[in-house]
Amino acid sequence: MKLFIPLAAAIALSTAACAVDSGPDVRADTDESPEHLGQTAQQVTIITCTGQAFSLFRYVSSAASDHFYTTNFNELGNGAGGYRLEGTAGTLFSSIFQACGAVPLYRFYNAAGTDHFYTTNYNEGAGLSFEGVPGYCFPTPGSGLTPLYRYFSGAAFDHFYTTNFNELGDGAGGYGFEGVQCYVAP
Repeated sequence: MKLFIPLAAAIALSTAACAVDSGPDVRADTDESPEHLGQTAQQVTIITCTGQAFSLFRYVSSAASDHFYTTNFNELGNGAGGYRLEGTAGTLFSSIFQACGAVPLYRFYNAAGTDHFYTTNYNEGAGLSFEGVPGYCFPTPGSGLTPLYRYFSGAAFDHFYTTNFNELGDGAGGYGFEGVQCYVAP
């Protein structure tokens, strides 16, 4: 899978995340057009990431009032432990995509409220049990990406994630819209 990110983001990533900026380069003795002679230039590398991507399986447990998401189908298969498979909620990327700006999607569990919580901000999970990183997503929109929307129901004490905004819109069924968690492949 090839992921294309905006040129400005690629340039920023190439110098910040990958440290490929070789520094000033004065081109006074080249065949370049006269308007560039004697000016300072920087080395720029545009990164294209190719790697694995994984379906983010979505499960629900009515008894526990909990939605659960995983990229490991063997964790619950077609449904187990009171959870029923509902389908997928997009596609997460492997860690190789960090070079293109992908960030971890952390999974936490709150036993007090029987809630699985997913966030790109590790500090949001303070006080919860950390369960790992099911995959990587992007903090900003890009070509071929779709938003992963985050909702929360205080009554059910449940976080819900979907790539289909029409599923709950600005909030429905007791769930309030919390915003875009990150951007994933459809």
